[in-house]
Amino acid sequence: MSPSLKEERIREYFIRAAEEIIRGEGIRAASARTIAERAGYSYATIYNHFEDLNDLYTQVGLSIQSECREFVQKQSRKRETAAESVQEKARWYVTYFIQYPTLFHLFFDKSVRFKQEEIGLDRFFTSLMGDDTRGRAGFEEYLYAVHGLMLFALNRFSPLGYDEVMRKLEKLTA
Repeated sequence: MSPSLKEERIREYFIRAAEEIIRGEGIRAASARTIAERAGYSYATIYNHFEDLNDLYTQVGLSIQSECREFVQKQSRKRETAAESVQEKARWYVTYFIQYPTLFHLFFDKSVRFKQEEIGLDRFFTSLMGDDTRGRAGFEEYLYAVHGLMLFALNRFSPLGYDEVMRKLEKLTA
């Protein structure tokens, strides 16, 4: 039996509440109690709609990826070559996550165990690039370099500002 409209609405309240907390304060602040309080329900109610918090975090991750995809598609302009198109999309992808570093960190937090293998940022990034990556030598290395650069910048391991991150990103595709 499919979930009722009311059940779907309650699930959506929890997903939005968790996303708001993670966006503003990070995954460590997103406990069952804080999420439920933000959603306006008892924390026990979460477990009537999600298997566990990892199930909820998976839904949040999918929502974040959907929002990021929309952002990248809206911002990206058509480019003449596949390499230019990948660079353009990567630029907006990085911009999205630099604006929301706590959302990026969700995908790397050791305490989160996503329920779907497809939610990994490597697969998401590849799907976001689309046909522009088919047969492109060195794409896998590029994918890891982009995420490594972001981890360094967002974790403050390297004192890189936005402009410096963008310059380094451009050098990766030069």
